[in-house]
Amino acid sequence: PDFFDQIRLYLIFGLILFTMFILWVNYTLRKTRKTLAGDNEQFRILANLSEELLFQYDTNEYIIDFKGKASDTFKSKPYYVDLQTRIKRFLSQGVSNGASSFRFETSLSDTIVLRIYHYHLENNSNIIIGKIKDITDDVQREEDLIKQSRKDGLTSLYNAKYTKDSIQEFINTKPKTRIDALVLVDMDDFKVINDTYGHLKGDYLLQEVSKALKNSFKNSKIIGRIGGDEFVVYVEDIDFDETECAPANRYLASLNEIDFPISITSSVGISIISDQMSYEQVFHEADYALYEAKHMKNRIKIYQEVTNG
Repeated sequence: PDFFDQIRLYLIFGLILFTMFILWVNYTLRKTRKTLAGDNEQFRILANLSEELLFQYDTNEYIIDFKGKASDTFKSKPYYVDLQTRIKRFLSQGVSNGASSFRFETSLSDTIVLRIYHYHLENNSNIIIGKIKDITDDVQREEDLIKQSRKDGLTSLYNAKYTKDSIQEFINTKPKTRIDALVLVDMDDFKVINDTYGHLKGDYLLQEVSKALKNSFKNSKIIGRIGGDEFVVYVEDIDFDETECAPANRYLASLNEIDFPISITSSVGISIISDQMSYEQVFHEADYALYEAKHMKNRIKIYQEVTNG
């Protein structure tokens, strides 16, 4: 009898422990649900008060929920469905806590840049919450500033430093079989024109010459102003013969269309680039050809032609 009484006591004790365990689990679950409900309610209230676009993404269910005042505006965008898919795909790549920049090309060929702040919930790593900020305008302003830092203030052509650095990069990466050229342009008697008609007229003339270069060398890699009236053009896969260069000929002809009291002419020196060379070497060759051209003015000289007699 004592044996069965002990078994009975063990069963009763075990049942009490099991009941207490169930009650504790139930209490913990209710407390957790209450906490989650409170957190969700706080998130909902904060989302409604915020002007930013907030989101909650479930990586298992592949469902993203946008919240906040900005969500209605965001969902009204014509590219919303495509962008939503791209954002979910991006977040599914295993992003860690932090922020990422995200570029998106719309169907209208516009570029949108977003800053996405993403954080995994500690008690549920499958849930990512965060906010999305449209930084397109900020990025555009920054890119515009970078572009402006590369430009010459008067002509809007590239400045001397950016021109030199870019041309050296083009030469370094040029395929061996392709023939490129560096074209050096200098206006004839510009100092006399400046002294006779004044600097305002001289500035106007530099701007008109810049336009003529852009219109004549439309397929050029880069056009830069490297000095007062000196310009450099880099042309890839140039079409030329021993004495002719079609874009340079177009440029000289277009100078006749500039509205100015006297005829405007330029001299042009060209260096043909068949091998990898330094910018200094290519420039020296073009400068040598330009020196020969300026003896007669309104001429085009190619370095090979000069050195071959």
